[in-house]
Amino acid sequence: MCATGSSTASNAVERLYEPGATQGSVAKELGITGTQLKTWRLEIEAFGSMEAKRRQKADAAEMERLAEENEILQMGEQANATGPRAPANAFFAARAVK
Repeated sequence: MCATGSSTASNAVERLYEPGATQGSVAKELGITGTQLKTWRLEIEAFGSMEAKRRQKADAAEMERLAEENEILQMGEQANATGPRAPANAFFAARAVK
């Protein structure tokens, strides 16, 4: 299992963000090297960055899909407004009581 997948690595890196915590102090408390803690931090940050990029791509794809769907719906509305009903509307409008 990758270090970024373990809760130990996640908990250790989370402790780095506590007030007054340093890489050296957290590593010493946990009995690991500062280098290992730094490696975990970099892996977790890289994974977070990759996850954010994945979400952005998914969001962009969804926006594109919605834009296409919206365009299709608008074309349908325009066709309904001027399409098959137009001859019938003209027929009844010509015979309307004035």
